[in-house]
Amino acid sequence: MKLQRPQTSIRSNEIKQPAAPEVKNDPKLVPAETKKTKPAVTDEMTQGQGAADVPSAAMSGVKASTPLHGAFLDFDPTDAAVDRVMELFQKGSVSEADLVNVHKATSTNDINLLVDGPAAFEQIFESVANAQESINISYYIFADDETGQKFAQLLADAVERGVEVNMTVDGIGSVQMPGSPQRKIINQLADAGVNILRNHLFDLTRDGGQILNHPDHRKLVIVDGKEAFTGGMNVANHYMDEYHDLMIKVAGPAVRQIQAEFLTGFMHLGGKIDNHAKTEEELRARFFPKAPTGDKAAGSTKARVIQSIPGEHAQIFDTYLEMIASAKKEILIENPYCTNPEIQDALIDAANRGVDVKVVLPGESDHGFSHLAAKSKYPKMLEAGVEIYEYPGFNHGKAMVVDGERATIGSSNLDDVALRHIYELNVVIDDKDVAQDMKKRIFDIDIPKSKPMKAEEITTLERLSGAFFNLFHDII
Repeated sequence: MKLQRPQTSIRSNEIKQPAAPEVKNDPKLVPAETKKTKPAVTDEMTQGQGAADVPSAAMSGVKASTPLHGAFLDFDPTDAAVDRVMELFQKGSVSEADLVNVHKATSTNDINLLVDGPAAFEQIFESVANAQESINISYYIFADDETGQKFAQLLADAVERGVEVNMTVDGIGSVQMPGSPQRKIINQLADAGVNILRNHLFDLTRDGGQILNHPDHRKLVIVDGKEAFTGGMNVANHYMDEYHDLMIKVAGPAVRQIQAEFLTGFMHLGGKIDNHAKTEEELRARFFPKAPTGDKAAGSTKARVIQSIPGEHAQIFDTYLEMIASAKKEILIENPYCTNPEIQDALIDAANRGVDVKVVLPGESDHGFSHLAAKSKYPKMLEAGVEIYEYPGFNHGKAMVVDGERATIGSSNLDDVALRHIYELNVVIDDKDVAQDMKKRIFDIDIPKSKPMKAEEITTLERLSGAFFNLFHDII
């Protein structure tokens, strides 16, 4: 089936600044309590021990998450993630509270870092072109440009050869106003047979469903239930040539967790997952094929999926704080927005106890207010010994490596909007080889080309304006 391209095209600058300020309509959560400096967590702690010593996003008015440290000692040899999907499928509806899912660690994964758009989309397009059973996709932005059209054609081709394609797009990121270019390409895909659901800020169409929704910032591609892609890249031309960004390709049992997150979110929006498979047995076989084990296993990496569910679950927030608190030698962070005070204070605490802390932020930003708000804390962070680098251009990558042994990468920024108010997904990795590969291919390359910040270079105007905008850190 040939997907017809509309006559109206979109300029890249029309989609670089999605209407994120609309998030201001979300209810403001209770301000965080003043956090005291906590001792570092030791390797000897097991799950549930020493949890009080780890700063928690629960202090910020979000429901508490399960204690995190030692989670990699608690493996999941069962199909808990799959069972959860089947339970909600049988229930027939999925509330926002139902989306909370604390995944245990999985082993025998293979995780490959994909740096920048050309490398990432080459892998994604190849996987989509070779799909045989199902393709499940979630994006914040799906642009009507050359990259979007190429992706759209591959999805239309997949439908034509009998592949089930389910997709969600965010109504803010992929503006769904009448006449918008993003709406046109989404309608094209629907006409081609892709099962598309739009996550609108207000939705009156779902029977018995909630009316007010939170933005969905996740970027997910799951092919045949066997491999998945996630990270920071949306679908747009400027991720191919202008933005610096990161994705990972996952194979192994962690794919089942990513698949479970997509399917529960799809059902939450009213989607049907039994269009091709009718029974539970058929659904399991279609979306959750057994990962090879033994000599045929995808790899040996330990990994698990973590999530942010607005107002319900701040697991990504908690995990960042826990990983920072547990660091003994080194913390490396790359993120486009780092305005959350608790994250900033945790980095200061780490530096004060002798941890080498390096943070790479963009020298240019698509959200100027957020950029200024982050700068307001630079002097205090620099004074504590945190090294801050500004990347030349817009750096949209979201990754952290701790002690060269553990890492996390995904869609979440380090601002209050991402950590509290919208849907996000990250993968936590406990593997020295993967962590060292991330350090080598991200930080060892990006830090030398970035500008080290000095406190005296931050002007009085920047400090004052940054302090002003930081008053609104929970919405920018």
